[in-house]
This record gives sequence, structure tokens and C-alpha cells, in this order.
Amino acid sequence: ARHEYEKGYQLLMKRDAAAAVAHLTKSIEIYPSFVAAHNALGTAYLNQGDTQHAVEQFNNAIALDDHLPNSYLNLGCAQLAMQKYGDAEGSLKKAAAIAPMDLPLLTALTYAEFANKDYPAVVSGVKQIHGRKHEGAAVVHYFAAGAMEAQGNLVGARSEMETLLAEAPKSASAGEYRQMLQQIKDEQAGRVA
Repeated sequence: ARHEYEKGYQLLMKRDAAAAVAHLTKSIEIYPSFVAAHNALGTAYLNQGDTQHAVEQFNNAIALDDHLPNSYLNLGCAQLAMQKYGDAEGSLKKAAAIAPMDLPLLTALTYAEFANKDYPAVVSGVKQIHGRKHEGAAVVHYFAAGAMEAQGNLVGARSEMETLLAEAPKSASAGEYRQMLQQIKDEQAGRVA
């Protein structure tokens, strides 16, 4: 089972999802309780765009061991791909409860909360993330700005965009962020007028 898993995992890393599925399926046939193989098989299915089978494999992994944050993270990513934002938010919250310091996981959770229009959760989560070292996760300020703007808080949205640009001035999206900041400023000026 381990040998088939390793072959499948290597193929998955080489982005050959179809070949990876064959080896990972064989690994699970040999050892049905192989949690890592279920997660890898789910990822291979997700890479192929087969979200239903991906969700099934991630749920199998969770059923076998519900103490691994990556299984919930993977499930949440599949649910995001299916545009099941409420389900994704729930799965990612479970992952975050297990691994509360995992920055990529918290970033994914913030995105799911935003997509699910759970704006108070976005703002609260970003405050927690910003309160500690969060290098590489400045994009959460973008989600917070969007959440605040959706709630009519242009001052807060502007502050979040300014924080985003201060933290990631050389981001590939910095030009777009500056344009969005200007739009917020223009909207504020329009409200004042």
C-alpha cells in the first residue's frame, strides 16, 4: 500500500493526476484505512475537476481520523470549488480549531467566510491574523476591505486597503489594489458631497 501511495504521490506532484488516481486507488484497495492515500486521491480528483469524488475521499479521510487539519482543509477547498461556501466555511473552521496557528489555513478560512458573506467573521478573523506575524498573508486585508465595504464601512475598507498596500507593496496585484483604494476614496468623497 505504501509503495503504491508513494508512486501515486510522486505522480500527483508531477501533475499527472490521472496516473496518480490509479496508484492511489490501488493503495486504498490494499489498505482501506490509509488516511494519507485518501487525501492524496481526493487531491488528484480535485486536480481533474472531479469534485464529487474528491469530497468523497476527503470525507473518508476525516471518517478515519478526524484530528488531521489537512483533511478538513482539503474538504473545504473542494467545497469552495463547488461554490458551497457555507459548507467550506464549516470545514475550514474545523481545521482551524485543530491548527489555530496555520496561516495558509486561516487565509483559506477568511476567503471562505468572505465568499459566504459572513462579513463579521472575516473582520474578526483578520484582526486576529493581523495581531501576530503574518508574512505572506497580507491578502486577508483585501477580504476585510471587501467585508467592510459590503457593510457600508468605507473608512474601515480604506484602512484595510492601506494596510494591504503597506504590507505587500511589491505584490503582483499592487496596481489593482491601488485602483481599488482610489475607488473607495472616490466613493467616500461622493458620500461627503
